[in-house]
Amino acid sequence: MKMNFLGINMVVLGLLVYIALFIPTMGFTAPQVGDKFGSWTFSCKALGPSNTKCGLTQSIVSRSSRKLILRANLGFIGKKGELLLVLRTPLNLYLKAGVMVKVDSGPKRNMILHQCKKSGCVAMYNVSQSFRNELILGNKLLVKFKLILKEGIVGIPVKINLNGVQKGINELEKSQAGKRYTIIQENDQLPIF
Repeated sequence: MKMNFLGINMVVLGLLVYIALFIPTMGFTAPQVGDKFGSWTFSCKALGPSNTKCGLTQSIVSRSSRKLILRANLGFIGKKGELLLVLRTPLNLYLKAGVMVKVDSGPKRNMILHQCKKSGCVAMYNVSQSFRNELILGNKLLVKFKLILKEGIVGIPVKINLNGVQKGINELEKSQAGKRYTIIQENDQLPIF
């Protein structure tokens, strides 16, 4: 009789361990680097041994020159963990004109220029709830900026496809993948995933 009681206890213990370890993760897997959400890709950038920043990214490349025109990033990387839109433009950005964004026929928003380095200029915008709703319901994010070229100062309009942005942001929130790094401080390197 003792043997059966011990055997039943082992089976029950085994079931409890299984439930504790595997049931909470069933039905949900965190996004992995390279996962696609429509036109957006989940990616991460290691900034140090224990400092990784993750988010959604989309790169716009010139059809003729095959050069990167713009890289768009969405991630929970603000000082308080808020959602930011971060754009990297070419280095020859005409700073006086800045960078403007708008969703479809919505209102224009001026981005804050953060820094310019050899890799390009970085502009960012804190994504409010109303702007987030526009991104989710919209089709295209229009980005306008000017570049200094040998022909002079030239306006560059770029359209970013918003297909999949809602699912991507939702997955970032669910997995906390967009929040598992140190929040950027005033002088930190801004992540371009």
